Amino acid sequence: MNTYLIDIPKTFAIDHEERALPTGERVKELARTIRYRCTAPELREWLSDAEHYSDCAGQGWDFGRALAMQASARGTVKRIARLMIEQGISREGPIATFDE
Repeated sequence: MNTYLIDIPKTFAIDHEERALPTGERVKELARTIRYRCTAPELREWLSDAEHYSDCAGQGWDFGRALAMQASARGTVKRIARLMIEQGISREGPIATFDE
């Protein structure tokens, strides 16, 4: 299966990891992002989670964290959507699960 490198904004990446969701292989931590090597299903998992938080941030969180998470999730959506377009990856298809 093909893999793709993606830099995910740190705030969202750390939250995603802390919830033990499929992330792909963590390759490198940079100043503002964390680089992952992901399959298409893992990218779809990231995208699904980021779309949720970019739209729902602030529900039950402290206000400052909500704004930072929402901004980070929106940045994640943009990065993944751009990569998927560039690489011809469909948004439709399987999403990574813990069984993979």
